[in-house]
Amino acid sequence: MSFLKKSSPLLLAILSFQPQAVEVTDELDIGGAVRVNYGWKDYDNNAKLEFELFRADVNYKTDDGLFASAQYRWYQDMDVVHHAYMGYQFDEAQSVQVGVTQVPFGLLPYAAHSFWFGATYYIGFEDDYDAGIHYQYQHENLRVDLAYFANDEYGNGSRFDRYSFDVATTEQSPYQESGQLNAR
Repeated sequence: MSFLKKSSPLLLAILSFQPQAVEVTDELDIGGAVRVNYGWKDYDNNAKLEFELFRADVNYKTDDGLFASAQYRWYQDMDVVHHAYMGYQFDEAQSVQVGVTQVPFGLLPYAAHSFWFGATYYIGFEDDYDAGIHYQYQHENLRVDLAYFANDEYGNGSRFDRYSFDVATTEQSPYQESGQLNAR
């Protein structure tokens, strides 16, 4: 004890230092899903368990308003980007997203609740994702969306392996999605 009484104030401060807890409030959520399908066909006496989907999800957000979200999917015959964006939450009601984000058009967020989706999915009126910037205001029962999409999620209409249904680019039909403005 006599050593501490004769020590310098700096040494006493070092010996009595207790680190303060630093609160980290960033949130990182990593998840996914695996889906298999079991089918039994009585007309050909055939039962089969098949792989259908593997999905990886990453979501991140900070207290100062930054956020990001991405989902990648592997199916039996293709692998696709579902969405991949980053954004900023200005306040409780306003945010902006940049990247492959959901198109604010049609039935939101989606209406199909089965393996086969619905007709609106196949004509591009629900669960469609494209590359662009998306502003959203949502307060109580009012939601306003403004978005500009430079192109489809891959920027290449001739790539047919994709989650969303988009305009296809072929030699006979050289159409493409570009410069799309949405207001909802």
